[in-house]
Amino acid sequence: SSRVPTASTSTTPAVATNNERGAVYVGHTTPGMRPADVAVRFNDFIDNEYAALRIGPNQASAIDASCNWWGSSAGPSSVGAAEGRNAIVVQPGGATPAFTPVADAPIAGKGRSCGG
Repeated sequence: SSRVPTASTSTTPAVATNNERGAVYVGHTTPGMRPADVAVRFNDFIDNEYAALRIGPNQASAIDASCNWWGSSAGPSSVGAAEGRNAIVVQPGGATPAFTPVADAPIAGKGRSCGG
């Protein structure tokens, strides 16, 4: 029997620093792969060269990417198809994640809440 991989619904806050191609990838480019059922929250994205978060084309529903530190209290550097330091890159077919509210300072493992 073949198993279709999916992402876990539980994540542990992390500090993602200095990743060249991107820190977190949610989704898949292979046709027929199920979308992930996951939230990406309470993470610190710092100096990730081309993206902090990438959304694959099979992620047709928005994931929760709120309460992350994007290296700035203003949030991700950009959201859309363009790559950029600490950006959210959404590949064609993917849904833009809900990323607000954003953390106003590093939050991973700090036990802090994130306002709304």
